[in-house]
Amino acid sequence: MQRTTPATTSNRSFEYLFAITGLIVCVLLSMLVRSRIAGQQPVPPLGEIYMTEMVALSLLVAISIVQDYAHAGVITWSVAGAQLGLAYIGAWSIGLAYIPSALLFVCAGIRFDRRRRQSIILHLALAILAAATQAAAMLIIVRLETRNAFF
Repeated sequence: MQRTTPATTSNRSFEYLFAITGLIVCVLLSMLVRSRIAGQQPVPPLGEIYMTEMVALSLLVAISIVQDYAHAGVITWSVAGAQLGLAYIGAWSIGLAYIPSALLFVCAGIRFDRRRRQSIILHLALAILAAATQAAAMLIIVRLETRNAFF
C-alpha cells in the first residue's frame, strides 16, 4: 500500500478542486445557456446534444480524477480540447460558455501530469487534436443536417 505524503494530498486536493469545479461550472453554464435560449426561441436539437455531450464529458473528467485513473490525464486533456473545439466553432452561439470549464480542466490536467511526471506537451498536443476533431465533427454534422449551410 502506498502512503500519501502531505504534498501528494495537497496536489490531489487541487486536482479535485479543478475537476469538480469544472464539472459544476459546465453543468451550471449549460443550464443557464439552455434557459436563455429557451426564453427566446426553441432550443435546436444539436444545441441540446452538444450541451449534453459537454456535461457527460465533464462528469467523465471528474470521475477519472477523483478515482485517480491511470489515464485521467489523457481524459482530462481530451475533454478540455473538445470543449475548446466547441467554443471555437460555436463562438457566436453557445460555445464561449464552455471556456471556463475547459480552462479548469487544463489546470487539473497540468496538476495531474506534474504529480504523475507525465508529458504536459504530449497531452497539450492531444487537446489540440481533440479540439480539431470536435470542430470537424460539428461542421460535418451541421452540413449533413442543413443542406444549404455555407462554409
